[in-house]
Amino acid sequence: MSKIFEGRVSVVKNTKGEISLRKDAEGAFSSENAQELRECLQKLTQKLHIPTSKYALFKAEHGTEPVLLANRFGQPYLAILPKGASAPGRKASGVTKLA
Repeated sequence: MSKIFEGRVSVVKNTKGEISLRKDAEGAFSSENAQELRECLQKLTQKLHIPTSKYALFKAEHGTEPVLLANRFGQPYLAILPKGASAPGRKASGVTKLA
């Protein structure tokens, strides 16, 4: 399970020539402005005609809400999730706490 990325990130071009995200203390984006990060990635992809790294972006089916998450290694990635799926403390439907 991924966690919300705490920190700042920058958009970079990696060694494979793809657009990627990198941890950066002075970066322009954080989890608070994930929508701006999504727009920046889309704009750079169209402007530079280079793809986004498969490790930098995950789009779920019917996804609309951008969320900046950390993978199991602590590296940031942008996930486009369905509305409500990113709410912290969300309980699974049909589960009732008994004790």
